[in-house]
Amino acid sequence: MKHHARLYCFCIVALSFGAARSLPAQSNEWLTLIHETFEENPIGRFHLNPVALPGKISTGGKSSWLKDQEAYRVSGYLSVLRPVQAGPHVDWRLSLTFVPATNDPAGFSRTKLMFVLFNRTVAGVALVSPSAHVAPNRVRFIQEFPDGRPTRILKDMPLDDRLPGGDWVLRYRHGLLTLLKGGRDLARADLQFLGVAVAGVVWQQEGGEAICREMVLRGERIVQDVEEYQKEHIAATRLTEEAKELLGKHQLEDALIKAREANKYWRLVCGEEHYVTANSQVNIAMILQRMGNHGAALEPLQDALKIHELTLGKQHPRTVQDRFQLGQCYLAEGETGKARKLWTECRDDWLAIYGPDYPFIRRLDILLLKRR
Repeated sequence: MKHHARLYCFCIVALSFGAARSLPAQSNEWLTLIHETFEENPIGRFHLNPVALPGKISTGGKSSWLKDQEAYRVSGYLSVLRPVQAGPHVDWRLSLTFVPATNDPAGFSRTKLMFVLFNRTVAGVALVSPSAHVAPNRVRFIQEFPDGRPTRILKDMPLDDRLPGGDWVLRYRHGLLTLLKGGRDLARADLQFLGVAVAGVVWQQEGGEAICREMVLRGERIVQDVEEYQKEHIAATRLTEEAKELLGKHQLEDALIKAREANKYWRLVCGEEHYVTANSQVNIAMILQRMGNHGAALEPLQDALKIHELTLGKQHPRTVQDRFQLGQCYLAEGETGKARKLWTECRDDWLAIYGPDYPFIRRLDILLLKRR
């Protein structure tokens, strides 16, 4: 089983947006940051920027308020930006109708719904519809960077039919993006970071036309209180790094002492039910597993799993990793049934997030076959 531990890295997590930190998820401290029903002309409340096609400096795009429909229309090549300030849990719902491009020079229409993040990346989905219907409509999860790096395609999947109108929801949970249509979970993709808050939202139209009748953004509140904890925060980070270094040198007893000290500081800095506190408990459990003490690792892992399920969600990749690691402990303790149940859940969640080619899905398939 030792080769499966490579899935995990020692968690060193700093609060990633300066002096701001967010309350724990599901804390009922959510704000409705945008609620546009378009009962009046909203153009002045958005930033409008032209979108360039490859090989061209700029192209035409326009927006208009449809008074008779109480809706907002964007056509051509235009980006609609709304600055916001929310924590790392956000739901963005748009009631959309799509009008495909007919004679568009790019040969397709694309509606991009993107979050601007405090780490200066932009991430979300592109809903792509070929104008000539020679190829299926597609959903692409993408991440864009400010330093000129190529756009990262996280997931690319076809849609069975034309882009349907109605309510679309783009959900952001600590780097996990989820796209929902009509309340149904269509797909998820992982940005692989925690703690990064949201600084804005972008609706970008490239060809064709989209009409929005309602736009609602709900986000977790940001609390400006990290500075008073700065001394403890520095100490917790230093102790975590020292524990990682000792672990790398196989000085397990000393690493465990440092990891437990770090956990005490993280509890002071972030509170008992924060994902960073849970990460520090996973670190303790990992050292105990390396020492062969799987029974002692069960309690910190079980506590971490509960906190991550609450703060990140049951299907967040970090939570799924906890579940996998807990299954390792149960297997080492001879509780095969519990391990099998947890690993079956892990397989289903990894399949939904990463697709069938994710290497640990194949390894789990082999393990589950052996444990029948």
